[in-house]
Amino acid sequence: MIGGTYPLRSKDSDTTVTELNAIAAEVGNTGTEKFGKLTNAVVSFAPATNTAIITDGTGSITYYKSSGHGLKQGQTFTGDITVTVLNYNSLYSEVSSINATFEGEGAVVEPTTLTLAQLVGNYSTYQNEYCKVTELEVTAVSGKNVTVTDGTNTYVVYTNYGNATCSVGDKITAIGTVTKFGTTEEIKVWKADDLTITAHTPTEHAINFTQPEAGGSVKVTVGGTEITSGAKYIEGTEVKAEIVLTGGYNFTTWSITGAVNLSSTTSHVVTFKVGTSDINIVANLESSSVLTETFDLSTGYSNGQEVKTVTGTNATVTFDKGTNTNTPKYYTTGTAVRVYGGGYFTVSSTKKMSKIELTFGSGDGSNTITTDVVTYTNGTWEGSANSVTFTVGGTTGHRRIMGIKVTFE
Repeated sequence: MIGGTYPLRSKDSDTTVTELNAIAAEVGNTGTEKFGKLTNAVVSFAPATNTAIITDGTGSITYYKSSGHGLKQGQTFTGDITVTVLNYNSLYSEVSSINATFEGEGAVVEPTTLTLAQLVGNYSTYQNEYCKVTELEVTAVSGKNVTVTDGTNTYVVYTNYGNATCSVGDKITAIGTVTKFGTTEEIKVWKADDLTITAHTPTEHAINFTQPEAGGSVKVTVGGTEITSGAKYIEGTEVKAEIVLTGGYNFTTWSITGAVNLSSTTSHVVTFKVGTSDINIVANLESSSVLTETFDLSTGYSNGQEVKTVTGTNATVTFDKGTNTNTPKYYTTGTAVRVYGGGYFTVSSTKKMSKIELTFGSGDGSNTITTDVVTYTNGTWEGSANSVTFTVGGTTGHRRIMGIKVTFE
């Protein structure tokens, strides 16, 4: 007996495969002996002389006996059992010994039909299940590992009998057992006849691309020959796209849909393959020149004129008296807008601003200026914001705002 008994029960106590799975999860690879009674147990699958799958309708468990289990698919058992149960390498539940004698000459047992939606996230429920999953699209093949999708979920089919012969784009039906390798859940297909392959017939798809309005051009080549937008090529065709800059703009990223094995989204030159749908290519550019806007407050107003809002092309400046009784006004002495202690002005824009520089008129005061968004030092604010409010400190005195220069991101 390995690892003692867990738990010790009378032989007439009902036991389910689901209970055995739960015990296996607790005891791990060491194993423990279990007494009980199985009802309507069936050998659902016997893929190898040393491996069989036993189910009772509540769950499935692997029976492994290196010297041979002697069981046939479809044999049944109801009665008292003594089993040694473990969680093999923390991957799946397993029985390494069982004293039950399964009866019958054997019969075909149909696999349980499952979907990837049922399997994903429910390994403890379906581990060891003898199952069939249909309409799986192959997205990658590496030796015995076949990555598949149902359009939403992704899973792995492992061809235990040898390297897989399906290709990307094929549709497959897999019959096997739900198991795990490392942390990867998979359907283990034990024999080639249990993997049905419907070969995908490659079709042509359009390669569409648009030219930037300014700053560069998109060049797309197939086999070294430049092509025009809308040209159609068969799936799997290797394609190269390149952005050729002509000045005044910088390349940022590619927006490419429908491509397979895209090498990068940020390199000037990228490669990819035609997939199962049309390809659309857009090169995203941005102006390389820094956008600025300057508000000249030294002119354009009459002496003593109240100033409330100054609207530019990309930004707006609004003035407010705040806690002071004096509203901001323009005066020819100092040729600037005076903002009094407790007053404030706000620079705002729909574009992100990175720097705001203030210039002051002659005879400017010494009131401290603070901002609601950091950082402001010696007449210059720097940061990233759509709105920045400058407040003049104190209750008396003023600052003479002669100019405001805004730099945008």
